[in-house]
Amino acid sequence: MRFLSILTTKSSAYLLQKIGRGGSLPGQLGLKFDPDIFKKLTFKGPVIVVTGTNGKTSTANMIADLFERAGKKVVSNRRGDNLREGIATTLLANANLQGVIQADVVVLEVDELNVKYILPNLPVSAFVVNNFFRDQLD
Repeated sequence: MRFLSILTTKSSAYLLQKIGRGGSLPGQLGLKFDPDIFKKLTFKGPVIVVTGTNGKTSTANMIADLFERAGKKVVSNRRGDNLREGIATTLLANANLQGVIQADVVVLEVDELNVKYILPNLPVSAFVVNNFFRDQLD
């Protein structure tokens, strides 16, 4: 199922890009074929996850920029698709058909309510927490 999940996500992401669209639909499709796809991916370098109530996108983009300026190939969800489906789109669109992420570093912005779906399923090297406001503690 890994192969089909990756192929479906990559194909649909490519088609959406050709018509000027993006988003989490490819990841939704990929997760339908293999709900445990995150556990089946291989990463060559560190995986950095950024979360918090505010400042996730800015912080994740700054970290990604630092690695890029150091000459590293970075995979990141820069557009802010920070829910499980958007993260699946980012990762699977940048994986080869064997599930190897084609990057030196992965920097992911993750919505604070979706951390519970991401942390147990990815080999996270660094977990950056910006802040949590009282209304987000649930």
